[in-house]
Amino acid sequence: LSLKTSQLVDALKQRSQVWKIAFSKELHITARAQLESLTETIKQTMKRLNREVLDNDIDALASVMMTLEKVRQTQSEIELSFDPLTHMYQILDTHLPTHFMDKDEQDARAILKSNWDKLVEEANSRQVTLSKKQTEYK
Repeated sequence: LSLKTSQLVDALKQRSQVWKIAFSKELHITARAQLESLTETIKQTMKRLNREVLDNDIDALASVMMTLEKVRQTQSEIELSFDPLTHMYQILDTHLPTHFMDKDEQDARAILKSNWDKLVEEANSRQVTLSKKQTEYK
């Protein structure tokens, strides 16, 4: 008994290609949302961290101190989210055409980790600066 499976094989290949594209699109939506969320979080945190603290402005000082505390609390959580995001984009790079992602998304993806590192460094620097100011008031 001889079966001709070439049509079945072709149909399965076509179906798997359609599924791969559909999965990639859904994965891209998820990855882009996470990238935008992380980018926005970093941008807003940096803005709050760089708020100027004048000598008599206790509200600004409290805001900066709360931001420093939030950075310390969320640092490990945010750093742990980089690997899954990177993995998603590696999958997308493998299975999607090169023109599928726009330049802004590729740029944001490329500088995400460095922006986070700058934020952490700025938080440490700001902590040291505020600690030195604190000793002046004792």
